[in-house]
Amino acid sequence: MLDATGGADDAGTESRDQALAAHLLSEGFALASAAGQTAEPSPATQIFHGPGYLEMAEQVAAALGVPPVQVMASNLVAGVSVQVGQDFTTGTTVPDAGDLGGLTGQTAAQVTCQTAFGN
Repeated sequence: MLDATGGADDAGTESRDQALAAHLLSEGFALASAAGQTAEPSPATQIFHGPGYLEMAEQVAAALGVPPVQVMASNLVAGVSVQVGQDFTTGTTVPDAGDLGGLTGQTAAQVTCQTAFGN
């Protein structure tokens, strides 16, 4: 879990990645862990998954209230990785996202469809 909220960690306070990793641990996700701040903030929370981890990524998304469109396949991830964006600065579930800003990408379904047709 990475904190991409753009907020600086204050000494003595729990960062978003730490808080949400603790929440996922309490929900039974035994391998949830905090990985620190990203170099650049992200406007919205995204969940990335490696090959074979779509179902687990969908379960994590459901636990955090992340919309399915924000779950994406990535060959750069082994397992599931959550990038907590500026849309998720408080609480344990993402509030209604509305406009997702400048995010671009493909959902796992789009990648699967393109792969099936050789694109």
